[in-house]
Amino acid sequence: MTTSAPIGHGKEMWMHLFTFRLAGRLFGVDIHDVKEVVQDVALTPVSHAPPAVSGLVAIRGQIHLIVDLRVIFGFDQEPPSKDSRLVLFRAAVDEPFGILVDATDAVRVIATAEIVDRRRRQDRPPAAVGDRRRSAPDIGIGVCPLDEGLIVILHARGILGALARAPATRPDPHGS
Repeated sequence: MTTSAPIGHGKEMWMHLFTFRLAGRLFGVDIHDVKEVVQDVALTPVSHAPPAVSGLVAIRGQIHLIVDLRVIFGFDQEPPSKDSRLVLFRAAVDEPFGILVDATDAVRVIATAEIVDRRRRQDRPPAAVGDRRRSAPDIGIGVCPLDEGLIVILHARGILGALARAPATRPDPHGS
């Protein structure tokens, strides 16, 4: 069985990332945690589920819970498009689950030395109350600068834990 540990070549360590787009941003997860990518995003809604649950999907007889990272990160809601995909994770990560992404990008190989772990910064102020973008520390590994911007590296094993900490209701977009 493969692990999600970085791969070493000599003194340098490398990480293979499956990358995707969400709300105009580039994200990545360890490629070893990804089971498959599914084009059909037809989901079965779950009554009384938290807003961060997009629904359920059955793939070859296996039921997967689909998590909406837009809710977890506090991004604006968008309906799925023709480019949207479901990224399903291996059983070694957690219970059968996946995430809905706006589009897939590529598999990228990055040097682990290039990853900036923002969680360990001592000079960073604590997250403000209600700031969901910084209140899910178990989900983010760090960021890595690329020529075209930053890639946010997520820890797949932290996604369901972030779901448990997600808001119980969707925020009112009108502020009322």
